[in-house]
Amino acid sequence: MKRIFSILTLIGFAIVGFAQNVTLVAKAPRVVSVGEQFQLKYEMNVAPDDFNNPDIRNFDVLAGPNMSQFRSTSIINGQVTSSSSITYTYILEAGKEGKFSIPAASIRVNGRTYTSNSLAIEVVKGDAHSTTSRGSAPRETSSGQTKGDIFLKMEVNKTSLYRGEFLIATLKLYSRVDIDGLGDPKFPSFNGFWNQVVEDSDLKLNFSREKYNNKVYESAVIRRYVLFPQQVGKLTIDPFQLSASIVERVAPQSAFDAFFGGGGTLVRKRLSSPAISINVRELPSGAPASFNGAIGAYSISASASKVKMRANDAANLVVKISGTGNVKLLETPKVSFPADFETFDAKISDNVKTTAAGSSGTKTFEFSFIPRSAGKYTIPALEFSFFDSRTNSYRTVKSEPISIEVDPDPTGGSGSSLQGGSTKESIKMLGNDIAYIKVGNTSFTPKGTYFFNTASYWLILILILIVTVAVFLFLQKKERENSDLRFIKNKRANKVAHQRLKKAEILIKSGDTHGFYEEMLKALWGYLSDKLAISVSDLSKERASELLKNRGANEETIAELMQIIEECEFARYAPSGQGEEKSDRFNLAIELISKLEQLKK
Repeated sequence: MKRIFSILTLIGFAIVGFAQNVTLVAKAPRVVSVGEQFQLKYEMNVAPDDFNNPDIRNFDVLAGPNMSQFRSTSIINGQVTSSSSITYTYILEAGKEGKFSIPAASIRVNGRTYTSNSLAIEVVKGDAHSTTSRGSAPRETSSGQTKGDIFLKMEVNKTSLYRGEFLIATLKLYSRVDIDGLGDPKFPSFNGFWNQVVEDSDLKLNFSREKYNNKVYESAVIRRYVLFPQQVGKLTIDPFQLSASIVERVAPQSAFDAFFGGGGTLVRKRLSSPAISINVRELPSGAPASFNGAIGAYSISASASKVKMRANDAANLVVKISGTGNVKLLETPKVSFPADFETFDAKISDNVKTTAAGSSGTKTFEFSFIPRSAGKYTIPALEFSFFDSRTNSYRTVKSEPISIEVDPDPTGGSGSSLQGGSTKESIKMLGNDIAYIKVGNTSFTPKGTYFFNTASYWLILILILIVTVAVFLFLQKKERENSDLRFIKNKRANKVAHQRLKKAEILIKSGDTHGFYEEMLKALWGYLSDKLAISVSDLSKERASELLKNRGANEETIAELMQIIEECEFARYAPSGQGEEKSDRFNLAIELISKLEQLKK
C-alpha cells in the first residue's frame, strides 16, 4: 500500500511538472563557524527523473542527500488550490576558515535539464556556543553569561553629509541566544532630523545569519528610517532601547539535567544600542536664486487645464516636481502670472514612497487663476534648483513656458462683477428674478376689516422677524461649520476612533494579533490626525506631542499615549503576544481618547 501511494504521488508530481514551470533553488546559511554542522537544501516543485549531486568541496558531507516530499491542499471559498515540493538535504560540516562556494546542482524533468543557483558560504573562527532549554519565569538580571551574545545596533549608510541630504538608518538586533520574547521598546527621538519610516511590506522579524566581529549571529532588521538632517553641526542619534527575554544556560544541577544537555533559565535583559554621531555640513555657497533647500535629483513640469479660454473663466496651472530626495519638504515654487490674472493659493499634494533606497515620488502644486481681461498671455518657464549630492553641485531645471489665449467675456461682465462675494452664477440670475406685473381681475377688501396695523398684525410680524433671524443665524452657523474641515474632523474624531477600536476588539477575540495591532495603530494615528487637523503623513510622535500640549493635554496623558503607540508599533514585530497585554492596551487606548476628548476644540 505504501509503495502504491508513493507511485501515485510521483505520478501526481509528474503531472504537476507538465502544468507548471520547474523551479530548483539551493539554500544554506551565508555564514557558519568552524566545526559547525549545517544543512544544504535543494528545493524543487516537481519530482525529478534524475538528481545530479553538486560537487561539494571544502566541507565534510556528514549525511545526504535525503529526499523529503511535501504536498498541501487548501479550499478557500470553494476554490481548491494545491502545492507540492521535493527537497534534497545534505548535512555538512565546516572544517576551516575562509570563503567557499558550492556549485550548482541539476535535475532532469521530462528530458530537460534544470540548474540551481550556486552558493557562497563564509566560514569564520569557531567558538563554543549552544542554546538552552526554557525553564523558570523571567527575572531581572545582569548576568554576564550572555554578554555580547545579544545586542542592538543602529547602522547608518553615512556619518558625514550635507544639511537636507538623506541617510538610511537601520535598526538591527543581533543574537546568539534563544529569544523568548521582545517588548517595551523606546525608539530614538531623532532630534535635529526629519525622519520617515521605510515602508516595509513584511512587518515580521526575519532572522538571517550574519558575521559580526568574526562571530556568527542571527540578525534581524527591526526598523529602517530615512533621516534628513535639519541642522548643521554634530547631531546625535539617541540609543534605541528594548527588553528581551532570553534563555540563559546554567550548569547542570543533576545527572538528569546533564542527560538532557543541562538546565536553562529565562532572563530579562534591557538592551540599548550605542548613540551615533553624525557630522552635518552646510551646503556650499553659490546657490542659484531659485534654490529653496531641495537636495537630491529632480525634474519639473508644468501644464494648464486650459490654454484657450474666456475672460472671467477659471483654470488651473499644475506644477509637478518629481525625483529622489526630501520630496515632502519641497517648498512651493514661485510662478510669475500675468498682471491681469487673479490667482489663489496653491493646493499641494504628494505621492511619495519611502524605501531602503530613500524617498522618491512627486509633489504636485495646483494653482487656480482667473484672467480678468482678453488678450494673449504667457506664463513663463518655472525654474527649480536643487543640490545634487552625487556631484556636489547645484543644478537648475526648467519647465516649458505656457501660452494662454483669452477671449472677451460674452456676458459683458467685467472683473468687478465677481467681487464682493458674488459668484458668476448669481450674476447670471439677475435677469430672471424680476417679477411680471400682475394683470386681470382682482378682489377688494371692505373698509373697516383691514388686518393691517392690528395687534395680530404686529404680533405675527414680530414672530416672523424672530423666526427669520433665528433661521438665518442657524444656517450661518451650519455654513461655517461645514466649511471648516478642521472642525468637522475634530467633531468626528472620537466617533471614527471608536469604530476602529471596535474592529480591534473583534480581532482580540479572533486571536489575530497582527491585525489587532494594525487596527490599534490606525485608530490612534487616525484619531490624532482628525483631532489635530493634520494629515497622518505629516504627523510624528514629536509633533503630535507638541500639538496636544498646546491644546492643554497634561504630560502624563501624552506620555501614556506615545508609549502605547510605540508598544503597538513594536508588538507587530514581536514573535508572540499575550491576550492580557492586548486587552490592557485596548482599554488604555479608550481611556486616553476619552481624556483627550475633554480638551478644547
